[in-house]
Amino acid sequence: MDGQQKNEKYKIRLGEFLTIIFTFGIFATSVVAAFIFCYQLGAMKGQLKEMESGSKDTHTLAEAAKVQADAAKTAAEAALKTAEATQQMAKKADESIKATRDSMRLDQRAWVGLVQVLPSQLKDGDKIVYIKGGTVSNFGVKIKNVGKTPAIRTTTKIQADFFPKEVKFVPNYRLGESAPLSTSVIIPNMEMELKTGPTKEIPKQVIDAVKQGTLILRLYGEILYYDVFDKLHHSTFCAYLEKDLSSWATCDTYNDAN
Repeated sequence: MDGQQKNEKYKIRLGEFLTIIFTFGIFATSVVAAFIFCYQLGAMKGQLKEMESGSKDTHTLAEAAKVQADAAKTAAEAALKTAEATQQMAKKADESIKATRDSMRLDQRAWVGLVQVLPSQLKDGDKIVYIKGGTVSNFGVKIKNVGKTPAIRTTTKIQADFFPKEVKFVPNYRLGESAPLSTSVIIPNMEMELKTGPTKEIPKQVIDAVKQGTLILRLYGEILYYDVFDKLHHSTFCAYLEKDLSSWATCDTYNDAN
């Protein structure tokens, strides 16, 4: 009995010891787990703080970037406005230069045009006339460069024709019926004569029709020339013989210049 009691007491004590050891192990494990949890918690708090700080820094950087972007946009808009203003100024300056140049050229260019119809050499009694029955006639005009520089590469045409009163005037130049211009350059204040060729003998009935106003004698011409700035100009003229056969009047058309 004593041996069995001792053996049972030993088993009881061993169980208690193992229980204590097991309990201590659980306790130790709990302590270690608690320590690890606290450590992880602390680490997480640090990371959270860093994240919050990083978020604040990122927000600050974003705000700074936005401010810089706004400033860059404002600067770009100002530069664009400056460029547009500069372009407008350049355009106005170019227009001003062109206007000044055109004004100078207009002032200095050649201007060639009709000065007068040449006097007639025909007489009807004591009266000077331009046409006479049974005779031939020659017509001519004087042109002049009233500009300040020469007219160059000048060409001319001149023609005299009878037109029925009711027929609309249309120029009809015929080769060989006017004398060619002997020079292509007309200097300032220089005068030149342009003449038609001699007409055929004019019948008396034609003279009578002119006197009555049913037939109109027109003397017309064209002058083409370049100025020293190499710009082409033209001058046209037209006059008709009055019923008195001694004087000319200006046509209501074909008198133009540029």
